[in-house]
Amino acid sequence: MSKINKKKLVKSSIFAFILIIPALVVAIFSGVLINNTKVPGNELNSTWYYLDAAGNEKVLSTKAKYDVDANEEFVIYTDIPFNQDDYNTLLIYTKQQRIQVYLDDELFFDNSTKESRLIGKAEQGKINLVTLPKNIEGKRLKVIITSPYEEFSGYIESIRVGYRHNFIMEIFTIHFPYLAFGFFLFISAIVLLLSTVLFVKSNEDIKRMVSLLSAEAFLSLALLCESKILTIYIDGYLNAVTYICLIVFVTLFLYYMLNSISKKTYRVILMTLYVISIIHLFVSPILHIIGIFDLFESLVITIILLMVTITVFAIYKIYQLIESKRNNKPVFECVLGCLIFLTFLGSVVLSYTDITYYVIPCLIFLIYIFYKYGSSITDVILNAKKSAEYEAQLKETKNYLIQSQMKSHFIFNTLGAIRTMIVSQPNTAYNMMTDFTKYLRANISNISPNEQIPFSQELDHIKAYVNIEKQRFQRRLEVVYDIKSTNFLIPPLSVEPLVENAVKHGVCKRVEGGTVRIATDETKDKYIIIVEDNGVGFDPNILDDESKKNSVGLKYIKIRLETLAHANFVIESVPGKGTVATISINKNK
Repeated sequence: MSKINKKKLVKSSIFAFILIIPALVVAIFSGVLINNTKVPGNELNSTWYYLDAAGNEKVLSTKAKYDVDANEEFVIYTDIPFNQDDYNTLLIYTKQQRIQVYLDDELFFDNSTKESRLIGKAEQGKINLVTLPKNIEGKRLKVIITSPYEEFSGYIESIRVGYRHNFIMEIFTIHFPYLAFGFFLFISAIVLLLSTVLFVKSNEDIKRMVSLLSAEAFLSLALLCESKILTIYIDGYLNAVTYICLIVFVTLFLYYMLNSISKKTYRVILMTLYVISIIHLFVSPILHIIGIFDLFESLVITIILLMVTITVFAIYKIYQLIESKRNNKPVFECVLGCLIFLTFLGSVVLSYTDITYYVIPCLIFLIYIFYKYGSSITDVILNAKKSAEYEAQLKETKNYLIQSQMKSHFIFNTLGAIRTMIVSQPNTAYNMMTDFTKYLRANISNISPNEQIPFSQELDHIKAYVNIEKQRFQRRLEVVYDIKSTNFLIPPLSVEPLVENAVKHGVCKRVEGGTVRIATDETKDKYIIIVEDNGVGFDPNILDDESKKNSVGLKYIKIRLETLAHANFVIESVPGKGTVATISINKNK
């Protein structure tokens, strides 16, 4: 990453958090400020009644569920003892319920929005503020409640008569923090999403943040749509939008996990959940529109998908903690993952039909997102710094490669051997010349060190070199090939110099010679290359001495392997016993 992009990234991150802070302040302090507002207590102290199955009059209790079947009318009523102009509003909370309000037997309010709603079986769950007529002294106020859903038939959360201004202040006192938190979630998601898309397109780890931040955006929209304050002013579609946003949230979060988890067992589970979620996302709205299966009825599928997803997420974080041998970096993520799982589970137990119960797990989820965003930004900055250092080092390696390829002693020795064999062993000389031509062609064509080639091509180069040296050293040199995989890329001239070192500085320095073993293997997540010899070996401490030519060569090989192939390069040697050079290439890089 260039210096300009790095500066833009840092500036955009600072800008993002500057924009987010005011929204956070509003979310935290709004409830405190509103709760300190004094609201005059001006409310009619009336008792509400209902008739039981036997026709007996009973006193109504709020936040209670009565034995009423779906689509069955539940009638409640109260008598207005005297006229009072301040008692001008009926407050009633509904959950996917239709309400009809009568004064004596005259209907004056019906919350049905079927004509404007067009789709869905039930009315929007909301706060209803019904303006009462004047001169209601001595009259009976009757409310008929129906719902197509068994869960809400006969459910009463709150019903009161009082002064409209008092009710509005009370509603804002209780519910504004939820609205502010939803707004904060949405603003933070959009700002971080824009920052990510605009400034860090090239980084794979940051790209995954797009799906995570998009998931946060849809979750915040669900919270905003479910805000009871908005339902005072908006009729019709908020519930449907809420349920769709929840489905999209689960789908995007699954997509994020699929792009973040490489372990096969988890990926199979996540892919299954993701396919189900995609089908659910497209099929449920269609069934809702044609009236077969409402979005509320499909909410149970969404919640099950969400809980299974969060459970897999938490289990994987615990797995990361157990498997981590390098450091304890996953600890914080593990704790957050478990907290998200536990709080979402608690929200479902409390009430899966009320999205406001999900504020606490959403807050923990937000902390997780900020943590991941901060970690990704840090990784990008560190990678940018490393890239700048590697670019400078690669320029040095190119010059070194050009010089090292002109191995005058090897060229003269090979030409001398060919000249000697032309008369006595013309066929051998011919084959040796063919190998020498391949060797020179490979060296010249690979002068540019910034590309990668198939390992099979590097192997041909190695064999050409080995064939030449075997003609020169005869029985003193034995080379064993144990090649199990060639289907990967590697920087050119990164393995062949290791073989040269093994031959010239290893086995051929012994009078009796020795064996060089060239092996490749493949595991689930790595390609492994091994160059091993039983030669004279050396003291590994000389690798830190840059005055030694071989040390410099190994240093440049290590740089190119790490930079171009994201590989680990380790060389081990024991004087008198031999040397082992191991290259491990990560498949996921």
